[in-house]
Amino acid sequence: MRCLNCAGQDVRPSHTKRMLDRLLACFPGNAYRCQACGRRFRPIQSPRDATFSDPQMWSGAPVYKQLLLAMIFLAAFLLTDRSSVAALKWPGAPPWYLPAGLSLVLLLCGGIAYLPLVLISGLVGAVVNYHRPIFSWCGIPGVVALYIPYMGAAALLRGRWRIDPKLGNSRDVGRFLLTLLVATIINALLGILTLLGDGLINWPDALRTAIDWWAGDAIAIVTFAPFLLVYVVPGVNSWLTSGPAVHPSAHRQHHVSPGAILEMAAQTGFVLATIWLLFGCAPATPYQPLYLLFVPVVWMAVRHGLPGAALTTFNLNAGMMFAAWVTQAHRGALPRLQLAMLALGLTSLYLGAVVTERSRAEVELARRTRLETLAAEVGAALTRSRILREGLQLCVDGFVRHLELVFAGLWCLDDSTNVLELEASAGIHPHRDGKALFALEIGRIAEKRTTYSTNEIWNDAMISDKQWAQ
Repeated sequence: MRCLNCAGQDVRPSHTKRMLDRLLACFPGNAYRCQACGRRFRPIQSPRDATFSDPQMWSGAPVYKQLLLAMIFLAAFLLTDRSSVAALKWPGAPPWYLPAGLSLVLLLCGGIAYLPLVLISGLVGAVVNYHRPIFSWCGIPGVVALYIPYMGAAALLRGRWRIDPKLGNSRDVGRFLLTLLVATIINALLGILTLLGDGLINWPDALRTAIDWWAGDAIAIVTFAPFLLVYVVPGVNSWLTSGPAVHPSAHRQHHVSPGAILEMAAQTGFVLATIWLLFGCAPATPYQPLYLLFVPVVWMAVRHGLPGAALTTFNLNAGMMFAAWVTQAHRGALPRLQLAMLALGLTSLYLGAVVTERSRAEVELARRTRLETLAAEVGAALTRSRILREGLQLCVDGFVRHLELVFAGLWCLDDSTNVLELEASAGIHPHRDGKALFALEIGRIAEKRTTYSTNEIWNDAMISDKQWAQ
């Protein structure tokens, strides 16, 4: 374990801290147990421990969910593929091949089991959108060859170079970009060979076509794939596995302040103004307004980390594609737009990952500080109190104050009556007149001698006081 403050590795918990850790295992942020299957899980993971979902869990989902996912993916693949085909007819529109990012995310999160679905979608797209014969170089051989590099990259990122699926730190972003940008180069070379094999292009045009092919896949992977990983994959994973994918506190309602609304409006306005300067304001062309694209990206990355940067980058690229179609931008601006979109995606990923990583480190350091303070208070309360009940009361007061609990209580077993008695409590007490607090619930938990956790206390059959729970 590495200290977040001094970066030292010789970190050893004290005896009091060990005892406290066992007690804190019952509270949010530690291991949970599912009531249905008994499986333990951790809703909040550090970037180092976060991994991709087990593909066996996806394949173990109900058949109707897997079929629905396959149909949704096929429809999304054909729709994005069709939009990419239409974008090729726009003179100044920078190409980005969205199906590449879509397929890559499915292979990253679902594993090799979803490779047949990707291949079938690619073959249907080649026939429906590009009107290629099935038994041609651009048909079955081309589709299979094009997705081999992406399958190898996904296997590497799921195996030896395992990364956080939400790209929560700069190390994972570096591995993600290095692996996939190399895969796009191989993909572009194989794609050009299929086009040459079918006589669709000539050798003098091969280099230019290969650069455009690589740029389209690279832009989609750098801008579209992170958006899917951050905003779409968690919901799909939760739906397929039917498991709790987020911390219970995520279901609480968050009130947006007027300042936050004003900031979001300013960010949106700046993005729209920048796109207008690029495509709709001819006098601004000599000033190279492409540099203004980095302002909203840096703004959102600093304020919201990688999620904000990924969302802003995707919206900027989609806005530029739409603006290029509306204004029919001249093709001479295409290389600059391609370079801007690629640089924008790379910058947003690294900057957003750095900000997110720093924010997580600060939260973890604050959590450790609270736990150490609580451990010190517990130790002082138990050693300095003259009466045991007085010391226990100080302990539960510290639990509520430092752990932000709604209610905390300590029960002790009376040997003479063999009944659990509440010795100390703090927080919002249940509405029970003259009855022991949670005696029935605690008795069941103590009888099983295991940790009990729930994410829906208001619907939990174990809790008898529903009014207090709500």
